[in-house]
Amino acid sequence: MKYLGLVISLFVLVFVSNQNVFAQTPSVVVSLPAVMTPSPTPVNYTLPYPGILPDNPLYFLKTLRDNIYSWMISDPLKKTQFDLLMANKRLQMGVFLLQENKNNAVLALSTISKGENYMSDALSKVQVARSQHEDTSEVIRNLNLATRKHEEVLHSLDNLVPSSQQQELKILEQNVVQLIRQASSLTK
Repeated sequence: MKYLGLVISLFVLVFVSNQNVFAQTPSVVVSLPAVMTPSPTPVNYTLPYPGILPDNPLYFLKTLRDNIYSWMISDPLKKTQFDLLMANKRLQMGVFLLQENKNNAVLALSTISKGENYMSDALSKVQVARSQHEDTSEVIRNLNLATRKHEEVLHSLDNLVPSSQQQELKILEQNVVQLIRQASSLTK
């Protein structure tokens, strides 16, 4: 009985205290060298601050919370926004992990890969929202910017990823190119 208050407090802290998770989170700008960018001009899109990183022992609480939020969202447009936020955060997590320590490359690339899965889910959900005649123009614009930013950031990681992981990075870059094509086709 004495632990019930602790459990309730933890529940409120983890699941209730952070209700505004949609694209309005504090952000950190990743500055990339101009030489490394795939396009002549950097993409003007700010990635959100990722919070706890996957190498933290409490990370499982964050993923549990995110999974519950995701499960509770039924509106395809809000689900698209949530998946886009998760994709952006996972990319930033990967970047931060690599900047902390190059030995985190396997975990970082795995985290980025999961983020790209979220991006793919977002692209699918926006098509569902569009078929339901929701106004998707803003979300589609954000998806187009985000996919190009993901490509830019992945290109910038070449010097941070050890040679043993370069092939996996190239696969991620190829996947992002496909996501860019998919996002671009939504504007037509």
